[in-house]
Amino acid sequence: RPGATYLYIIDFLHKADSISLLKIQNLLHGYERLIEHEKGRYTQLLGKVRKLENEKKGLQAVLEETRELKSMPGQIQPRKFTLKQEEEKRMSTEMLYEKNRELLRKKEDQYCKEMEEKQQFELTQRSLEMELRTLRNHLKQVEEERNETQRQLSQEQSTRALQEGILNNHLWRQKEIEEETKITAAKSSEVSSVLSRSSKITQLEIENARLEATTKQQTSRIEVLQKDLQDSASTDELSKKLDIESKKSTQLESTNRDLREQLSSMKILHKNHEKLEKSKWQLEEEVTNLKRQVETNMMDHSQIEQYKREIEERARQEIRQKLEEVNLFLQTQAASQETLEQIRTTNNASLRNQLEHRIRDLESELARIKNTQEDRVFQKQSTQTELERYKELYLEELKIRKSLASKLDSVPMGASLQVRKLPSVLSQLPQPDMEFSLSVLCLPRILAEFILLSLFSLVNLLVVVQ
Repeated sequence: RPGATYLYIIDFLHKADSISLLKIQNLLHGYERLIEHEKGRYTQLLGKVRKLENEKKGLQAVLEETRELKSMPGQIQPRKFTLKQEEEKRMSTEMLYEKNRELLRKKEDQYCKEMEEKQQFELTQRSLEMELRTLRNHLKQVEEERNETQRQLSQEQSTRALQEGILNNHLWRQKEIEEETKITAAKSSEVSSVLSRSSKITQLEIENARLEATTKQQTSRIEVLQKDLQDSASTDELSKKLDIESKKSTQLESTNRDLREQLSSMKILHKNHEKLEKSKWQLEEEVTNLKRQVETNMMDHSQIEQYKREIEERARQEIRQKLEEVNLFLQTQAASQETLEQIRTTNNASLRNQLEHRIRDLESELARIKNTQEDRVFQKQSTQTELERYKELYLEELKIRKSLASKLDSVPMGASLQVRKLPSVLSQLPQPDMEFSLSVLCLPRILAEFILLSLFSLVNLLVVVQ
Protein backbone atom coordinates (compact mmCIF):
# COMPACT_ATOMS: atom_id res chain seq x y z
CA ARG A 1 0.00 0.00 0.00
CA PRO A 2 1.21 3.57 -0.58
CA GLY A 3 0.78 4.58 3.12
CA ALA A 4 4.22 3.48 4.39
CA THR A 5 5.99 5.02 1.43
CA TYR A 6 4.07 8.24 1.93
CA LEU A 7 5.03 8.44 5.64
CA TYR A 8 8.61 7.71 4.84
CA ILE A 9 8.68 10.45 2.26
CA ILE A 10 6.98 12.90 4.68
CA ASP A 11 9.55 12.21 7.40
CA PHE A 12 12.27 12.68 4.89
CA LEU A 13 10.82 15.91 3.59
CA HIS A 14 10.48 17.51 7.06
CA LYS A 15 14.23 17.82 7.01
CA ALA A 16 14.18 19.80 3.75
CA ASP A 17 13.53 23.45 3.16
CA SER A 18 9.98 24.68 3.93
CA ILE A 19 9.39 26.15 0.46
CA SER A 20 10.66 23.06 -1.26
CA LEU A 21 8.61 21.07 1.23
CA LEU A 22 5.39 22.85 0.26
CA LYS A 23 6.12 22.28 -3.39
CA ILE A 24 6.87 18.67 -2.76
CA GLN A 25 3.70 18.27 -0.61
CA ASN A 26 1.57 19.81 -3.36
CA LEU A 27 3.25 17.53 -5.83
CA LEU A 28 2.63 14.54 -3.53
CA HIS A 29 -1.05 15.46 -3.06
CA GLY A 30 -1.41 15.65 -6.83
CA TYR A 31 0.28 12.28 -7.10
CA GLU A 32 -2.06 10.87 -4.43
CA ARG A 33 -5.12 12.09 -6.34
CA LEU A 34 -3.64 10.61 -9.47
CA ILE A 35 -3.03 7.33 -7.64
CA GLU A 36 -6.67 7.28 -6.31
CA HIS A 37 -7.91 7.93 -9.80
CA GLU A 38 -5.72 5.15 -11.08
CA LYS A 39 -7.10 2.90 -8.32
CA GLY A 40 -10.67 3.41 -9.55
CA ARG A 41 -9.51 2.82 -13.06
CA TYR A 42 -7.69 -0.23 -11.75
CA THR A 43 -10.88 -1.74 -10.30
CA GLN A 44 -12.74 -1.08 -13.56
CA LEU A 45 -9.93 -2.61 -15.54
CA LEU A 46 -9.88 -5.55 -13.13
CA GLY A 47 -13.55 -6.28 -13.93
CA LYS A 48 -12.80 -5.99 -17.61
CA VAL A 49 -9.79 -8.23 -17.15
CA ARG A 50 -11.91 -10.90 -15.50
CA LYS A 51 -14.41 -10.67 -18.30
CA LEU A 52 -11.64 -10.82 -20.86
CA GLU A 53 -10.09 -13.76 -19.03
CA ASN A 54 -13.34 -15.66 -19.37
CA GLU A 55 -13.31 -14.84 -23.05
CA LYS A 56 -9.64 -15.76 -23.08
CA LYS A 57 -10.47 -19.18 -21.67
CA GLY A 58 -13.00 -19.69 -24.42
CA LEU A 59 -10.51 -18.49 -27.01
CA GLN A 60 -7.84 -20.68 -25.48
CA ALA A 61 -10.18 -23.65 -25.82
CA VAL A 62 -10.69 -22.69 -29.46
CA LEU A 63 -6.94 -22.20 -29.76
CA GLU A 64 -6.31 -25.61 -28.24
CA GLU A 65 -8.71 -27.15 -30.69
CA THR A 66 -6.95 -25.26 -33.47
CA ARG A 67 -3.60 -26.45 -32.20
CA GLU A 68 -4.86 -29.99 -32.03
CA LEU A 69 -6.07 -29.62 -35.59
CA LYS A 70 -2.71 -28.15 -36.59
CA SER A 71 -0.92 -30.94 -34.77
CA MET A 72 -2.74 -33.45 -36.92
CA PRO A 73 -2.07 -32.25 -40.46
CA GLY A 74 -1.31 -35.76 -41.59
CA GLN A 75 -4.68 -36.97 -40.40
CA ILE A 76 -6.58 -33.95 -41.71
CA GLN A 77 -5.16 -33.98 -45.22
CA PRO A 78 -6.21 -37.55 -46.13
CA ARG A 79 -9.63 -36.97 -44.65
CA LYS A 80 -10.38 -33.73 -46.47
CA PHE A 81 -11.79 -35.55 -49.45
CA THR A 82 -13.85 -37.83 -47.20
CA LEU A 83 -14.96 -34.80 -45.19
CA LYS A 84 -15.86 -33.00 -48.38
CA GLN A 85 -17.83 -36.01 -49.55
CA GLU A 86 -19.48 -36.25 -46.17
CA GLU A 87 -20.23 -32.55 -46.34
CA GLU A 88 -21.74 -32.96 -49.81
CA LYS A 89 -23.71 -35.95 -48.60
CA ARG A 90 -24.80 -33.96 -45.58
CA MET A 91 -25.81 -31.03 -47.77
CA SER A 92 -27.71 -33.32 -50.13
CA THR A 93 -29.25 -35.08 -47.13
CA GLU A 94 -30.18 -31.73 -45.60
CA MET A 95 -31.65 -30.58 -48.91
CA LEU A 96 -33.56 -33.85 -49.19
CA TYR A 97 -34.59 -33.50 -45.55
CA GLU A 98 -35.74 -29.92 -46.17
CA LYS A 99 -37.68 -31.01 -49.24
CA ASN A 100 -39.22 -33.91 -47.36
CA ARG A 101 -39.99 -31.67 -44.41
CA GLU A 102 -41.56 -29.11 -46.73
CA LEU A 103 -43.60 -31.83 -48.44
CA LEU A 104 -44.53 -33.25 -45.04
CA ARG A 105 -45.51 -29.79 -43.83
CA LYS A 106 -47.61 -29.26 -46.94
CA LYS A 107 -49.20 -32.66 -46.48
CA GLU A 108 -49.82 -31.91 -42.80
CA ASP A 109 -51.36 -28.57 -43.72
CA GLN A 110 -53.47 -30.23 -46.38
CA TYR A 111 -54.40 -32.99 -43.95
CA CYS A 112 -55.31 -30.41 -41.29
CA LYS A 113 -57.41 -28.53 -43.84
CA GLU A 114 -59.08 -31.75 -44.94
CA MET A 115 -59.68 -32.74 -41.33
CA GLU A 116 -61.15 -29.33 -40.53
CA GLU A 117 -63.32 -29.47 -43.65
CA LYS A 118 -64.28 -33.04 -42.80
CA GLN A 119 -65.16 -32.08 -39.23
CA GLN A 120 -67.11 -29.06 -40.47
CA PHE A 121 -68.85 -31.24 -43.04
CA GLU A 122 -69.59 -33.91 -40.42
CA LEU A 123 -71.03 -31.28 -38.09
CA THR A 124 -73.13 -29.87 -40.91
CA GLN A 125 -74.13 -33.37 -41.96
CA ARG A 126 -75.09 -34.25 -38.39
CA SER A 127 -77.14 -31.10 -38.04
CA LEU A 128 -78.80 -31.77 -41.40
CA GLU A 129 -79.41 -35.39 -40.40
CA MET A 130 -80.96 -34.22 -37.14
CA GLU A 131 -83.14 -31.76 -39.02
CA LEU A 132 -84.00 -34.46 -41.57
CA ARG A 133 -84.76 -36.92 -38.76
CA THR A 134 -87.00 -34.38 -37.05
CA LEU A 135 -88.64 -33.63 -40.38
CA ARG A 136 -89.14 -37.34 -41.01
CA ASN A 137 -90.60 -37.77 -37.55
CA HIS A 138 -92.79 -34.79 -38.21
CA LEU A 139 -93.84 -36.23 -41.57
CA LYS A 140 -94.41 -39.60 -39.94
CA GLN A 141 -96.54 -37.90 -37.32
CA VAL A 142 -98.43 -36.10 -40.07
CA GLU A 143 -98.88 -39.41 -41.91
CA GLU A 144 -100.09 -41.04 -38.71
CA GLU A 145 -102.50 -38.17 -38.17
CA ARG A 146 -103.57 -38.46 -41.80
CA ASN A 147 -103.98 -42.24 -41.43
CA GLU A 148 -105.90 -41.67 -38.21
CA THR A 149 -108.04 -39.13 -40.02
CA GLN A 150 -108.55 -41.55 -42.90
CA ARG A 151 -109.36 -44.31 -40.43
CA GLN A 152 -111.86 -42.07 -38.69
CA LEU A 153 -113.17 -41.06 -42.09
CA SER A 154 -113.45 -44.71 -43.15
CA GLN A 155 -115.16 -45.48 -39.86
CA GLU A 156 -117.48 -42.58 -40.44
CA GLN A 157 -118.02 -43.75 -44.02
CA SER A 158 -118.71 -47.28 -42.79
CA THR A 159 -120.99 -45.83 -40.12
CA ARG A 160 -122.59 -43.71 -42.77
CA ALA A 161 -122.93 -46.74 -45.07
CA LEU A 162 -124.39 -48.71 -42.16
CA GLN A 163 -126.74 -45.86 -41.40
CA GLU A 164 -127.61 -45.64 -45.09
CA GLY A 165 -128.22 -49.41 -45.06
CA ILE A 166 -130.36 -49.03 -41.96
CA LEU A 167 -132.10 -46.11 -43.63
CA ASN A 168 -132.65 -48.15 -46.78
CA ASN A 169 -133.93 -51.02 -44.66
CA HIS A 170 -136.25 -48.60 -42.89
CA LEU A 171 -137.34 -47.18 -46.22
CA TRP A 172 -137.82 -50.68 -47.62
CA ARG A 173 -139.71 -51.65 -44.52
CA GLN A 174 -141.69 -48.45 -44.76
CA LYS A 175 -142.55 -49.38 -48.34
CA GLU A 176 -143.51 -52.86 -47.16
CA ILE A 177 -145.56 -51.28 -44.40
CA GLU A 178 -147.20 -49.00 -46.94
CA GLU A 179 -147.89 -52.01 -49.14
CA GLU A 180 -149.17 -53.89 -46.11
CA THR A 181 -151.28 -50.88 -45.22
CA LYS A 182 -152.61 -50.91 -48.76
CA ILE A 183 -153.27 -54.64 -48.46
CA THR A 184 -154.75 -54.04 -45.02
CA ALA A 185 -156.87 -51.26 -46.45
CA ALA A 186 -158.01 -53.61 -49.19
CA LYS A 187 -158.67 -56.28 -46.59
CA SER A 188 -160.41 -53.78 -44.39
CA SER A 189 -162.58 -52.86 -47.35
CA GLU A 190 -163.20 -56.54 -47.78
CA VAL A 191 -163.87 -56.84 -44.07
CA SER A 192 -166.24 -53.93 -44.30
CA SER A 193 -167.93 -55.72 -47.13
CA VAL A 194 -167.84 -58.84 -44.96
CA LEU A 195 -169.27 -56.82 -42.11
CA SER A 196 -171.98 -55.64 -44.45
CA ARG A 197 -172.60 -59.25 -45.07
CA SER A 198 -172.64 -60.03 -41.35
CA SER A 199 -176.14 -58.67 -41.24
CA LYS A 200 -176.99 -61.16 -43.95
CA ILE A 201 -175.28 -63.80 -41.83
CA THR A 202 -177.48 -62.93 -38.91
CA GLN A 203 -180.43 -63.06 -41.21
CA LEU A 204 -179.18 -66.38 -42.49
CA GLU A 205 -178.71 -67.57 -38.94
CA ILE A 206 -182.22 -66.48 -38.17
CA GLU A 207 -183.43 -68.13 -41.32
CA ASN A 208 -181.30 -71.15 -40.47
CA ALA A 209 -182.85 -71.29 -37.05
CA ARG A 210 -186.19 -70.88 -38.62
CA LEU A 211 -185.36 -73.58 -41.13
CA GLU A 212 -184.09 -75.80 -38.38
CA ALA A 213 -187.34 -75.24 -36.61
CA THR A 214 -189.24 -76.01 -39.78
CA THR A 215 -187.01 -79.04 -40.35
CA LYS A 216 -187.71 -80.13 -36.87
CA GLN A 217 -191.38 -79.58 -37.54
CA GLN A 218 -191.06 -81.45 -40.81
CA THR A 219 -189.18 -84.26 -39.15
CA SER A 220 -191.81 -84.39 -36.49
CA ARG A 221 -194.47 -84.31 -39.16
CA ILE A 222 -192.58 -86.99 -41.07
CA GLU A 223 -192.36 -89.01 -38.01
CA VAL A 224 -196.03 -88.41 -37.46
CA LEU A 225 -196.72 -89.28 -41.06
CA GLN A 226 -194.58 -92.37 -40.78
CA LYS A 227 -196.49 -93.26 -37.73
CA ASP A 228 -199.65 -92.54 -39.64
CA LEU A 229 -198.32 -94.61 -42.50
CA GLN A 230 -197.46 -97.31 -40.19
CA ASP A 231 -200.82 -97.01 -38.54
CA SER A 232 -203.06 -96.52 -41.50
CA ALA A 233 -200.92 -97.65 -44.43
CA SER A 234 -200.84 -94.14 -45.96
CA THR A 235 -201.42 -93.71 -49.51
CA ASP A 236 -199.22 -92.77 -52.41
CA GLU A 237 -199.88 -89.08 -51.89
CA LEU A 238 -198.56 -89.25 -48.48
CA SER A 239 -195.52 -91.05 -49.78
CA LYS A 240 -195.10 -88.37 -52.36
CA LYS A 241 -195.48 -85.69 -49.75
CA LEU A 242 -193.00 -87.57 -47.68
CA ASP A 243 -190.57 -87.64 -50.52
CA ILE A 244 -191.12 -83.98 -51.16
CA GLU A 245 -190.68 -83.14 -47.53
CA SER A 246 -187.59 -85.34 -47.31
CA LYS A 247 -186.10 -83.56 -50.32
CA LYS A 248 -186.89 -80.20 -48.79
CA SER A 249 -185.28 -81.29 -45.56
CA THR A 250 -182.15 -82.43 -47.40
CA GLN A 251 -182.08 -79.13 -49.26
CA LEU A 252 -182.53 -77.25 -46.01
CA GLU A 253 -179.78 -79.29 -44.42
CA SER A 254 -177.41 -78.59 -47.28
CA THR A 255 -178.38 -74.92 -47.13
CA ASN A 256 -177.90 -74.94 -43.39
CA ARG A 257 -174.48 -76.56 -43.84
CA ASP A 258 -173.48 -73.93 -46.36
CA LEU A 259 -174.65 -71.20 -44.06
CA ARG A 260 -172.63 -72.68 -41.20
CA GLU A 261 -169.58 -72.86 -43.37
CA GLN A 262 -170.10 -69.26 -44.41
CA LEU A 263 -170.60 -68.31 -40.77
CA SER A 264 -167.38 -70.00 -39.70
CA SER A 265 -165.51 -68.35 -42.57
CA MET A 266 -167.05 -65.02 -41.62
CA LYS A 267 -165.92 -65.50 -38.01
CA ILE A 268 -162.40 -66.27 -39.25
CA LEU A 269 -162.47 -63.16 -41.41
CA HIS A 270 -163.62 -61.12 -38.43
CA LYS A 271 -160.75 -62.39 -36.33
CA ASN A 272 -158.34 -61.66 -39.19
CA HIS A 273 -159.79 -58.19 -39.47
CA GLU A 274 -159.16 -57.55 -35.79
CA LYS A 275 -155.60 -58.81 -36.16
CA LEU A 276 -155.11 -56.61 -39.23
CA GLU A 277 -156.46 -53.60 -37.37
CA LYS A 278 -154.03 -54.25 -34.55
CA SER A 279 -151.11 -54.78 -36.93
CA LYS A 280 -152.15 -51.65 -38.82
CA TRP A 281 -152.00 -49.63 -35.61
CA GLN A 282 -148.60 -51.11 -34.80
CA LEU A 283 -147.37 -50.41 -38.32
CA GLU A 284 -148.56 -46.84 -38.11
CA GLU A 285 -146.60 -46.42 -34.87
CA GLU A 286 -143.54 -48.01 -36.49
CA VAL A 287 -143.96 -45.70 -39.49
CA THR A 288 -144.02 -42.65 -37.23
CA ASN A 289 -140.95 -43.95 -35.37
CA LEU A 290 -139.20 -44.64 -38.64
CA LYS A 291 -140.03 -41.16 -39.87
CA ARG A 292 -138.51 -39.72 -36.71
CA GLN A 293 -135.43 -41.93 -37.14
CA VAL A 294 -135.14 -40.94 -40.80
CA GLU A 295 -135.29 -37.28 -39.85
CA THR A 296 -132.64 -37.75 -37.14
CA ASN A 297 -130.53 -39.85 -39.53
CA MET A 298 -130.79 -37.14 -42.14
CA MET A 299 -129.61 -34.62 -39.57
CA ASP A 300 -126.76 -36.96 -38.50
CA HIS A 301 -125.89 -37.51 -42.13
CA SER A 302 -125.61 -33.75 -42.72
CA GLN A 303 -123.46 -33.44 -39.59
CA ILE A 304 -121.30 -36.34 -40.78
CA GLU A 305 -120.90 -34.68 -44.16
CA GLN A 306 -119.94 -31.41 -42.51
CA TYR A 307 -117.49 -33.17 -40.16
CA LYS A 308 -116.05 -35.06 -43.12
CA ARG A 309 -115.55 -31.81 -45.05
CA GLU A 310 -113.92 -30.22 -41.99
CA ILE A 311 -111.57 -33.19 -41.55
CA GLU A 312 -110.63 -33.18 -45.24
CA GLU A 313 -110.03 -29.42 -45.12
CA ARG A 314 -107.90 -29.78 -41.98
CA ALA A 315 -105.91 -32.63 -43.56
CA ARG A 316 -105.36 -30.55 -46.72
CA GLN A 317 -104.21 -27.58 -44.62
CA GLU A 318 -101.82 -29.77 -42.60
CA ILE A 319 -100.42 -31.37 -45.76
CA ARG A 320 -100.02 -27.90 -47.32
CA GLN A 321 -98.30 -26.67 -44.14
CA LYS A 322 -95.99 -29.70 -44.07
CA LEU A 323 -95.12 -29.18 -47.73
CA GLU A 324 -94.33 -25.53 -46.99
CA GLU A 325 -92.13 -26.63 -44.07
CA VAL A 326 -90.35 -29.12 -46.34
CA ASN A 327 -89.78 -26.41 -48.95
CA LEU A 328 -88.54 -24.04 -46.25
CA PHE A 329 -86.21 -26.74 -44.93
CA LEU A 330 -84.86 -27.39 -48.42
CA GLN A 331 -84.32 -23.65 -48.94
CA THR A 332 -82.60 -23.43 -45.54
CA GLN A 333 -80.44 -26.41 -46.44
CA ALA A 334 -79.45 -24.77 -49.73
CA ALA A 335 -78.69 -21.51 -47.90
CA SER A 336 -76.65 -23.39 -45.28
CA GLN A 337 -74.75 -25.13 -48.09
CA GLU A 338 -73.96 -21.74 -49.64
CA THR A 339 -72.96 -20.41 -46.21
CA LEU A 340 -70.75 -23.46 -45.73
CA GLU A 341 -69.06 -22.81 -49.07
CA GLN A 342 -68.51 -19.14 -48.11
CA ILE A 343 -67.12 -20.17 -44.70
CA ARG A 344 -64.84 -22.67 -46.41
CA THR A 345 -63.53 -20.03 -48.83
CA THR A 346 -63.02 -17.51 -46.00
CA ASN A 347 -61.28 -20.16 -43.92
CA ASN A 348 -59.03 -21.02 -46.83
CA ALA A 349 -58.24 -17.33 -47.37
CA SER A 350 -57.55 -16.74 -43.67
CA LEU A 351 -55.42 -19.89 -43.51
CA ARG A 352 -53.49 -18.74 -46.57
CA ASN A 353 -52.95 -15.32 -44.98
CA GLN A 354 -51.81 -16.97 -41.74
CA LEU A 355 -49.38 -19.18 -43.67
CA GLU A 356 -48.00 -16.17 -45.55
CA HIS A 357 -47.65 -14.26 -42.28
CA ARG A 358 -45.93 -17.28 -40.71
CA ILE A 359 -43.55 -17.54 -43.68
CA ARG A 360 -42.70 -13.84 -43.34
CA ASP A 361 -42.11 -14.31 -39.61
CA LEU A 362 -39.85 -17.28 -40.29
CA GLU A 363 -37.95 -15.31 -42.92
CA SER A 364 -37.49 -12.40 -40.50
CA GLU A 365 -36.41 -14.85 -37.77
CA LEU A 366 -33.92 -16.41 -40.18
CA ALA A 367 -32.55 -12.96 -41.06
CA ARG A 368 -32.30 -12.10 -37.36
CA ILE A 369 -30.42 -15.35 -36.67
CA LYS A 370 -28.05 -14.60 -39.55
CA ASN A 371 -27.47 -11.08 -38.19
CA THR A 372 -26.85 -12.54 -34.71
CA GLN A 373 -24.32 -14.96 -36.15
CA GLU A 374 -22.63 -12.12 -38.02
CA ASP A 375 -22.55 -10.07 -34.79
CA ARG A 376 -21.00 -12.99 -32.96
CA VAL A 377 -18.37 -13.37 -35.67
CA PHE A 378 -17.67 -9.64 -35.54
CA GLN A 379 -17.46 -9.75 -31.73
CA LYS A 380 -15.08 -12.68 -31.96
CA GLN A 381 -12.93 -10.78 -34.45
CA SER A 382 -12.95 -7.65 -32.24
CA THR A 383 -11.97 -9.80 -29.24
CA GLN A 384 -9.13 -11.24 -31.27
CA THR A 385 -7.90 -7.76 -32.27
CA GLU A 386 -8.17 -6.58 -28.66
CA LEU A 387 -6.13 -9.59 -27.58
CA GLU A 388 -3.47 -8.69 -30.11
CA ARG A 389 -3.48 -5.12 -28.82
CA TYR A 390 -3.01 -6.32 -25.23
CA LYS A 391 -0.11 -8.48 -26.36
CA GLU A 392 1.49 -5.43 -27.94
CA LEU A 393 0.95 -3.47 -24.70
CA TYR A 394 2.57 -6.30 -22.76
CA LEU A 395 5.61 -6.17 -25.02
CA GLU A 396 5.77 -2.40 -24.58
CA GLU A 397 5.62 -2.92 -20.80
CA LEU A 398 8.59 -5.25 -20.99
CA LYS A 399 10.52 -2.66 -22.98
CA ILE A 400 9.64 0.08 -20.45
CA ARG A 401 10.72 -2.12 -17.56
CA LYS A 402 14.04 -2.78 -19.22
CA SER A 403 14.54 0.93 -19.80
CA LEU A 404 13.60 1.71 -16.18
CA ALA A 405 16.00 -0.92 -14.95
CA SER A 406 18.79 0.72 -16.95
CA LYS A 407 17.79 4.12 -15.54
CA LEU A 408 17.85 2.78 -12.00
CA ASP A 409 21.34 1.51 -12.56
CA SER A 410 22.43 5.06 -13.47
CA VAL A 411 20.83 6.67 -10.29
CA PRO A 412 23.26 7.65 -7.37
CA MET A 413 23.82 5.33 -4.43
CA GLY A 414 21.61 7.10 -1.85
CA ALA A 415 18.71 7.39 -4.22
CA SER A 416 19.21 3.85 -5.37
CA LEU A 417 18.85 2.60 -1.81
CA GLN A 418 15.53 4.39 -1.50
CA VAL A 419 14.45 3.18 -4.86
CA ARG A 420 15.38 -0.38 -3.99
CA LYS A 421 12.90 -0.16 -1.15
CA LEU A 422 10.17 0.57 -3.67
CA PRO A 423 9.67 -3.06 -4.77
CA SER A 424 9.01 -4.11 -1.15
CA VAL A 425 6.56 -1.24 -0.78
CA LEU A 426 4.96 -1.86 -4.12
CA SER A 427 4.73 -5.55 -3.35
CA GLN A 428 2.31 -4.65 -0.57
CA LEU A 429 -0.12 -3.33 -3.18
CA PRO A 430 -3.01 -5.68 -4.15
CA GLN A 431 -1.91 -7.84 -7.02
CA PRO A 432 -4.40 -9.60 -9.37
CA ASP A 433 -4.51 -13.34 -9.24
CA MET A 434 -4.49 -13.72 -13.02
CA GLU A 435 -1.34 -13.60 -15.07
CA PHE A 436 -3.06 -11.81 -17.83
CA SER A 437 -3.77 -8.76 -15.61
CA LEU A 438 -0.16 -7.59 -16.11
CA SER A 439 -0.89 -6.82 -19.69
CA VAL A 440 -3.78 -4.58 -18.63
CA LEU A 441 -2.37 -2.90 -15.51
CA CYS A 442 1.04 -2.14 -16.98
CA LEU A 443 0.33 1.55 -17.62
CA PRO A 444 -0.81 2.62 -14.10
CA ARG A 445 2.09 0.75 -12.41
CA ILE A 446 4.63 2.15 -14.82
CA LEU A 447 3.21 5.61 -14.19
CA ALA A 448 3.40 5.16 -10.39
CA GLU A 449 6.98 3.86 -10.57
CA PHE A 450 7.95 6.73 -12.84
CA ILE A 451 6.42 9.24 -10.41
CA LEU A 452 8.23 7.74 -7.43
CA LEU A 453 11.53 7.64 -9.30
CA SER A 454 11.10 11.26 -10.27
CA LEU A 455 10.30 12.13 -6.65
CA PHE A 456 13.38 10.41 -5.27
CA SER A 457 15.60 11.96 -7.91
CA LEU A 458 14.21 15.35 -6.89
CA VAL A 459 14.96 14.62 -3.21
CA ASN A 460 18.49 13.59 -4.06
CA LEU A 461 19.02 16.81 -5.98
CA LEU A 462 17.80 18.82 -2.97
CA VAL A 463 20.20 16.94 -0.72
CA VAL A 464 23.07 17.65 -3.09
CA VAL A 465 22.13 21.32 -3.25
CA GLN A 466 22.11 21.60 0.54
